[in-house]
Amino acid sequence: MQEADVRMVLEAIGSAAWRMNLDAFIEKLDARDDDYWREKFRDFQDMARSVAQFDSRTLYKLIS
Repeated sequence: MQEADVRMVLEAIGSAAWRMNLDAFIEKLDARDDDYWREKFRDFQDMARSVAQFDSRTLYKLIS
């Protein structure tokens, strides 16, 4: 994995979190609209916010 790959993943996560609401999340995952998947949607949003706190170079160094 290269730093550019990490950057692409960060951008993809950020983009998905920005444009995806709960309905789209559930549809994308072919999941049910229940408490479990609502919580997973919140987890996804939280993860996207957390990972956005790092630049791609730092994350690349951490995972390589």
